[in-house]
Amino acid sequence: MSATPPPEPTTIHGRLPNRRGTSGAAVGTGGTLAERTGAALTVGAKGAILALGSALPEMCVTLYDLYRNGEIDKARALQNTLLKASKVVQSEHAIAGIKFVMDQRGYHGGIPRQPLVPLSDAYKQRILDLLGSIEPALVRA
Repeated sequence: MSATPPPEPTTIHGRLPNRRGTSGAAVGTGGTLAERTGAALTVGAKGAILALGSALPEMCVTLYDLYRNGEIDKARALQNTLLKASKVVQSEHAIAGIKFVMDQRGYHGGIPRQPLVPLSDAYKQRILDLLGSIEPALVRA
């Protein structure tokens, strides 16, 4: 009897490892759930683990509450806002982006550990512009 070799790794967003489960379905080990959160909550999911939850916790909790209370139109509008934030903060800037937003909001994000590098001033400004367009109160002066 020979052992079955482990499944070949694939990637999520070209960066994060992903494995195939024993059923053959892809099992993600990272990446954004922002695009699927609304659909999952609509069909009965009890929650989600979002990277933006560290940076924009109030908005993520509000999204959950809106879906739970049946305010689907408001929830979808907020989800679209969070999708924009997710694209710029998480997808484009990953951990450094999340940590920068945390710092801007008064949390402790800090600088990313090596081999990751901190954001350039241009990327910081892009994120600040995004935060200001979402809700000016999110940007600390």
